[in-house]
Parts: sequence; C-alpha cells; structure tokens
Amino acid sequence: WTRYLLAGKRADYPGDIAVGMDGGVYVAATRAWRAGDSDEVFGGTLTLFSLTSDGGIGWRRSIGGTGLTRAERLAPAPGGGIIVAATTHDDLGGRNQGDEDVALVRYDAAGSQRWITILGGADGDRVTGLTVSGDSVFVSGITESPRFAGSVNSGNTDLFAARLGLDRATEQVALGLAAA
Repeated sequence: WTRYLLAGKRADYPGDIAVGMDGGVYVAATRAWRAGDSDEVFGGTLTLFSLTSDGGIGWRRSIGGTGLTRAERLAPAPGGGIIVAATTHDDLGGRNQGDEDVALVRYDAAGSQRWITILGGADGDRVTGLTVSGDSVFVSGITESPRFAGSVNSGNTDLFAARLGLDRATEQVALGLAAA
C-alpha cells in the first residue's frame, strides 16, 4: 500500500518511520509554514501517525507551538507505543531551555501521551539518534550550549549522549568530542 499522510499547501518534511514492538507502524513528519511567498520556514509542528496493517490511519497526534518542532527520530517503546525525538524551538511542557532543545515524547499504542522530557541549554541543541534497550532510552545529538543538562561544553559544538529511564528520569549525560 501507499498512503499520503500530509498533503496540501503547507511544506511537509519527512521525519522517521518505525515498526513498534506491538506491530504498529509509526510515521513522524514536520508540517511547516511560511509567510507569504517566502521560502523561509517560520514554524511547524511535529505530526505523528499510527498506521493500521492496511495503511489506514489508526490515529494522528500533533505537538508544537508557534516555533518550529521538527520530527527527527522514532524508537519502539517496550510494551507498545513509540518514543519520538524532536528538535524544538517551542515551550513543549513549558520548559524550553533556550534556542533549540531536544524533546522526547512517549506515546502508548492508543496514542495517549505518557510523558515529555526536554533536554537543552541556552543555545542550539539538536537530536541525531534515538534507541531503546531494556528499560532505558538513549538519545544522542549535538549541542552549542555552554551548559547542557548540567554538563559543561568543552568546545564550539559538542556531541552528547543521554540515558533516560522509560519513566523519563535522566540518568546520565555525557559530553565530549568537541568539534573544531
């Protein structure tokens, strides 16, 4: 099957696709908007779809505000559902830390949001990787913030890795490998 998930006059950008541990198919995308005829994206929301076995839409959820929230990565959650990693300029959950932050959101198989966690500092922070193993969520990315999740940046742009429990509590953040 083939399915159009976002269509229309807005700019739509792919994020990621994953098959959940419950067999569900999840697709994340960014629906962006522009001002007038400008090519510059001014904002957008992350849109998450759960698809049925025949390609129909089981449910659809959107998250974001007036800024840009980009869908980046998906990882199946144990027991069903999905964990979404995004890069956001928005106050998701009321806790934006600066310019861009990393947002992790867990949805159950029925599409109910279980939790949201924001990681970031005063400057740009972006997610590049996400995986789940056992009862831990691992996320990686880059940070330009002087302080990120309690760690001190050691260069212009640092790579980070964070380990969170499935209950969303940050257990460990490591910075290193400063880029020149």
